Amino acid sequence: NLRSSSGGGGRQQQNNTAAANALYQRTREAGGRRALMSTEPVSTAAGPQTRSRVIRELDTDPPSGALLYAPGGSIPSLSVYLHRLLEIRIPATNLTRNSYEIAKRRLWGDGIYTSDSDIVAILLHTGKFPVRQASPKGIAGVSVVVRILNGEEHKFPSSMKHGLLSRSWGGSAKYAIKIVRSTAIPLTQAELLNLKPQSRRSSSRDSRDKQSKKSPKVLVM
Repeated sequence: NLRSSSGGGGRQQQNNTAAANALYQRTREAGGRRALMSTEPVSTAAGPQTRSRVIRELDTDPPSGALLYAPGGSIPSLSVYLHRLLEIRIPATNLTRNSYEIAKRRLWGDGIYTSDSDIVAILLHTGKFPVRQASPKGIAGVSVVVRILNGEEHKFPSSMKHGLLSRSWGGSAKYAIKIVRSTAIPLTQAELLNLKPQSRRSSSRDSRDKQSKKSPKVLVM
């Protein structure tokens, strides 16, 4: 709730609230940055912020954090990245169609995907970066910047693109991801792939695949 100062009076409080609500509505209708009316602090790689500020980043902004891709991995807690940009760095050895995740079609959606979808499968499905049978030579990997979205605001239909049929998902999804941009990481910058490892539990939606796997490790900076 928005509050006026203690000496402002009821009419001043109503005027302030109406003005704030009008500004918030214009922001939503413009399709631009989303203002979250709360003072809960948010800690990110870009520094502490509050949700009373506009926190949705532009597509051209630098990401607020970075992850290192691990096959079968699941993205850790995304609450602090909602409506923000997150970078996922993929080693060149993982940029291949010959993977368990692509064979099992571990992606749900079309253009916008559930957050537990495999990012290499998404690259192939969207065509944002060439994913072929053999791993690419001459690069260290690829940097993929995604936007973290509210999954409850989106649907996840199935579609066939670039030879890969994505799955549909009609259940609830707390978060969703959409690729904003992708760029190759040159061999001269291979150190970008040296991020600190941290163990993570596998995605809860692994039960869709009727094969058990070890809990994956997601490497987090």
